[in-house]
Amino acid sequence: MVGRGIAVETGVTEGRVALPDGRTLAWAEFGDPRGRPVVYCHGFPGSRLEPRVADELASRLEVHLIGVDRPGYGQSTPASGRRIREWPRDVEAVADALGLERFAVIGVSAGGPYAAACGCELPERVSRVAIVCGLGPPESMGRGAQMHWYARWGLRVAAGFSPVSRWLLALFALGVRSVGERGYELWVRRYSAADREVLQRPEVRSLLLAAFREGARNGGAALAEDLALLARPWDLPLDGVQVPVDLWHGEADAVVPPEMGRYVASRLKNCRARFLPGEGHFSLPLAHMDVILSALVR
Repeated sequence: MVGRGIAVETGVTEGRVALPDGRTLAWAEFGDPRGRPVVYCHGFPGSRLEPRVADELASRLEVHLIGVDRPGYGQSTPASGRRIREWPRDVEAVADALGLERFAVIGVSAGGPYAAACGCELPERVSRVAIVCGLGPPESMGRGAQMHWYARWGLRVAAGFSPVSRWLLALFALGVRSVGERGYELWVRRYSAADREVLQRPEVRSLLLAAFREGARNGGAALAEDLALLARPWDLPLDGVQVPVDLWHGEADAVVPPEMGRYVASRLKNCRARFLPGEGHFSLPLAHMDVILSALVR
C-alpha cells in the first residue's frame, strides 16, 4: 500500500496501491471501516468519490464501502489496452491492501460490467454482486428504444475508438471538469421527473459534481478508452459469473433502458432481478441504496 490518509480537499479517507506493473490505484473509504466490506465500481464519468453519497447510510448499515478509480480515472494510472476482465485483479490488489479476505461488489451504471467481471474472475473472494442500472453489452443496444439519443450516440461513436471519438470525449471531459451550477441545471433537465427530484437536492448536486470532476481530471483519454471497451463486444461472458447477483433497474431509466437490464439478467446463471416502476437512472440508486446494500451484505 502506498499511503493512506485524509484528503484535504474532500475530507475523505483515501489510499493508493502500487501494482507490480508500475501502475497506481486510488481508492477511498466510506461508511463503517469495521463493517462488512463492499467494493464500489463507479459509473461514467465517475470516480472513487461517487459512493460518498451513501456514506452516512453505509455507516448506519455497518457497511465498509470502498470506491476505486478505474485506470486513468481520478488518481489511478492509465492502462492502455486494458480489458474488462482485467479489472478484478485491480480490485483484488485493493482488497489485499485493506486486508479484506472476502467482500461483496456493487456496480452502478457503467460500473455494472466491471462488477460482473469480479463475480466471474474472483468467485473465491466475492460473496455477492449487485448490478444497479447497469449497462448492457452492445448486442442489447437494439433493445433500448427509450435510451436518450446522446447516450446511444456516445456509445456508437466510442465503439470505433477513432481520433474523432477521442477528440469528442476530450471536449466532454473538459466540460465535466469546468461545469458549474448553471451547466448542472441544464444537464438535469434531460432526465425524468424522478431523476430530477433527486438530482436537484443540494447535497446530491455537490457530491456528484465532485465525483464527476475528479473522474475527468486527467482529460478524455481514459474516458474514451473506457467507453470504447463498453461499446464494443465484451470479453466478459455473463454466463461465467459464478456468484449470486442482485440486479436492480428502473422502468423509467432512459440512460440505460430496462430492456438492457432484462437482457443482462437473462444471461446470468444466478440472478435475482428487480425492476422498479417509475424509477430512473439516478433516482433508483439514490432512493433505494439502503435496500440494495442490505440485500448485498445479508
